Amino acid sequence: MPLQPSSLRLSSSRSRRLATSRSNPTPTLRLMVPAAAVIVLTLSTIYHQTSYLHEIKSKYSYLNKVIIDHHRTHNNEEEEVKVCHNIQSLLDVSQWPDIVFFEDHPDFSKPADHDPNRDENVVARATVAEFNRIRNSVLTMNLLDEGINEGSLYAAQSFAQRFLERGNNIRPLSVAVTGNSFTIGSNCGENTVQGHSGGVGPDGCAWPHRLAQRWKELVTRSFGNTTNSEIEWRMLQSNAQASNNVMHRLPSLIEEYHSNNKTLDVLLLNNGISDGTRIAWFEAVVRVVLEHFPQIVIISLVDGIPSFVNDDTQGFLGSYTMTQDHYNITRIDLAKMCRLLRDSDKESYIALRKEYPNSSLLWPQVEKLIYANGTALTEEFSGVKHHGLPVYWANYTPRVEKTQFAYYPTNHPPWTTHQYVADSVLYTLLRTLKTGMGCEGSTIQREIVAKSSSLPETTVADKEEVERCFVCLKPRDQLDARTHNTYGCQWNWNEQ
Repeated sequence: MPLQPSSLRLSSSRSRRLATSRSNPTPTLRLMVPAAAVIVLTLSTIYHQTSYLHEIKSKYSYLNKVIIDHHRTHNNEEEEVKVCHNIQSLLDVSQWPDIVFFEDHPDFSKPADHDPNRDENVVARATVAEFNRIRNSVLTMNLLDEGINEGSLYAAQSFAQRFLERGNNIRPLSVAVTGNSFTIGSNCGENTVQGHSGGVGPDGCAWPHRLAQRWKELVTRSFGNTTNSEIEWRMLQSNAQASNNVMHRLPSLIEEYHSNNKTLDVLLLNNGISDGTRIAWFEAVVRVVLEHFPQIVIISLVDGIPSFVNDDTQGFLGSYTMTQDHYNITRIDLAKMCRLLRDSDKESYIALRKEYPNSSLLWPQVEKLIYANGTALTEEFSGVKHHGLPVYWANYTPRVEKTQFAYYPTNHPPWTTHQYVADSVLYTLLRTLKTGMGCEGSTIQREIVAKSSSLPETTVADKEEVERCFVCLKPRDQLDARTHNTYGCQWNWNEQ
């Protein structure tokens, strides 16, 4: 019977060998035969086994690179164990350094007229200090582990393999982010000026920029050049971006990476708030990405907005999570994490609710802004100070003053929520590396898993609806404005 791809394994501990999985041991038959016959029989067996392995390698040639790369990249197990220990240490979020107010960060570029002690900075530093005081009680490893659903093992191993690459010509990891007004940081600001440089360095307030800063300070600084820990970030998020908008950005992204013989290592999808009922577009995006980057780690975020928190398995959110599971992509379910903080009967969550009664801790759950005395605003407000008075997110701890112009306080939460999201994504990336490397105690227990050569034939949304979510990945005809007659204005039409 032909060997199936999923049965081919590369076992790794102190020794590595190519093995096949079999349900029953092969019976042994002992024969008394002349020596010459034994030689003939042995040569025949070697010939058939060699031919069989050659057939397997030819049929599943896409496995060859994985197996070869495994031997080349993982030839020093002691170094891998050190990397595993480092990852295990970094997974302890309680040991991550406190957040530094962005104007106090050593990489902050101070303008000429900068006054670090102005009144708004006194308030901002106090808020940062309060956040640092409670963050380890809110975003625990237990909460993170309950909110994260890991995806494809093959993708995790591919990501780990890229992380372990060494050499002068190794290209950095490539991570792309998509998302909407939340992802670009609407309403996000430790004070009124953060984010005005477009999110460069510590000035960036939105979670993707906080993630990039955290990765640099924790992972790159920890590993240095012993691993491939540098990341090229592709910030593709834009206001009101939904999955249909992402779909129409894919052709240029795919062409860019494939034409340069590069691959996209991680895609962070954060378009749920904008998707509404566009579940077919979300599924179409996932299918196209997996088709063109089969090794990619896709991490899909479920935001902690009230409508998602209160919609556990029904409606849009149910279809969204079903799609994530159907394609075995990683999910960070911030809505579930908010539900656990609000409803769980585990002692740790009960203690938090007693300490902070009637308060949201991870993501604001009340669509209201309030004055300092607790009085709620009676109108929608997008500004910074209402009638000259500071306003805050209602029933949310820590108390955060609104510093930016944006409506919808739950769709556009404060900077503290962005920090929680950034830390959740970083923890997920580290957990993916741990899984991909097979880090278990003091040894490496890893098996290279064969990747299916095709996407699932079935879809979660109606298949015809998914197929209607069409985007042109390779045009048949092309008009090149660079090839024309300057004087006669005769354009050249290139047929592909």
